[in-house]
Amino acid sequence: MNGVHDIGGSSGFGPVTDHSKAEPTFNDPWEGRAFGGAVGLTNVGRYEWREFNSISIEHFSRAELSSDSSTYFQRWLTALEELALKKGLVSAGELEQRAKQLAAEDGRH
Repeated sequence: MNGVHDIGGSSGFGPVTDHSKAEPTFNDPWEGRAFGGAVGLTNVGRYEWREFNSISIEHFSRAELSSDSSTYFQRWLTALEELALKKGLVSAGELEQRAKQLAAEDGRH
């Protein structure tokens, strides 16, 4: 597979380059917050990183097969939400409520 999550050993993807100041690591603040939350939850032992990795690979694979137009971090966040629900860290209602609150604050949704 030559997907965004599985390029190890594949050729033709070009050199790995460093990010410059002109190219942000995160395009929107929520991407950095989601990343930080996922890393933080791993660091405090709420789940193992391999658990998140496994679920995220499933999400990326399904999205690629279905020509889903979601972004990398949208797929990533969906995987994080699934794991948080599976581990009982949050309820579906809490997730929905927080998503609505953040969308309203964002003003773009």
